[in-house]
Amino acid sequence: MGPDVVHFPLALAFSFAFFVARFLLDRFLYQPMAAWIIGIGRKSTSHSEITSKSKIEGKSNGGRGAGTGRRGHWQSGSKIREEEEEVQENHHAKKENKVNKIVKFSESMWKLTYYMGVQCWALLIICREPWSLHTRLYFATWPNQPLNFSLMLFYMCQCGFYIYSIGALVAWETRRKDFSVMMSHHIVTTFLITYSYLTRFFRIGIIILALHDTSDVFLEVAKLFKYSEKEVAASVCFGLFAISWLLLRLIYFPFWIIRTSSYECVEAFKDLEKFPTMFYYIFNTMLLTLLVFHIYWWKLIFNMILKQMSNKGQVGEDVRSDSEDD
Repeated sequence: MGPDVVHFPLALAFSFAFFVARFLLDRFLYQPMAAWIIGIGRKSTSHSEITSKSKIEGKSNGGRGAGTGRRGHWQSGSKIREEEEEVQENHHAKKENKVNKIVKFSESMWKLTYYMGVQCWALLIICREPWSLHTRLYFATWPNQPLNFSLMLFYMCQCGFYIYSIGALVAWETRRKDFSVMMSHHIVTTFLITYSYLTRFFRIGIIILALHDTSDVFLEVAKLFKYSEKEVAASVCFGLFAISWLLLRLIYFPFWIIRTSSYECVEAFKDLEKFPTMFYYIFNTMLLTLLVFHIYWWKLIFNMILKQMSNKGQVGEDVRSDSEDD
């Protein structure tokens, strides 16, 4: 089996399936789970209870100043109304905050489900391949590298997910100020998956995808713990996320993966009649673009680390919260 454009309708089918799966899981699993986890153990005082308490305090104050007559009663009633309005505002703000947390919790549950699934799938494929631990073999025998059914299906699944992600980012997920950066990342990744598949660079392609999905798993777990107010677990997972990002995306990715695609591949291509110049420059340009995204997000991550240290170990509301719309 060889890569072919006729395989890409399968990617579109995957993207449609992801929309359906996300909708069903959100409605029947993730949101009910989020409402239960976020709401459990947080029974707040009801509006009627606080109003009654305010009236009692008002009467008590009125008793102490009974000689002031109507003016004292008017001031007491005005204070009660002000307290009632404040209670209503606080209740509305808490309810809105809880709803926002439920939405974000559901988003993270969906992403965690996907990233854990494809990461296990990628590891199963990689562990069975003799070239997986040797970067010099990523381009060996190119362009005659065999493509098995599992690898083809994995590529179409990943391509479909990023097509879905572009649509979800526009119409579904929480809008953040780094929207344009995230959209650019999804577009570049979709193009990189498509390009590496059609040019038969799928060995190095699956390694790149596996590297990226690893840190995403830790990120989503950290968010879930944060939304659940499990601060210690959130801090630990955020630390694992930051370490994995640094090691995999800022060290291994440029110094092993990009080095292989820039230098070691030249050795593999030397026996070809014609050096694939266009493939070489387009592919490496996309990898360098991804590295720029990695550096940009590392800046946000590092700021979160500094904030966590100043907050005595408590991680912020979202790893991208500094760039999130109000």
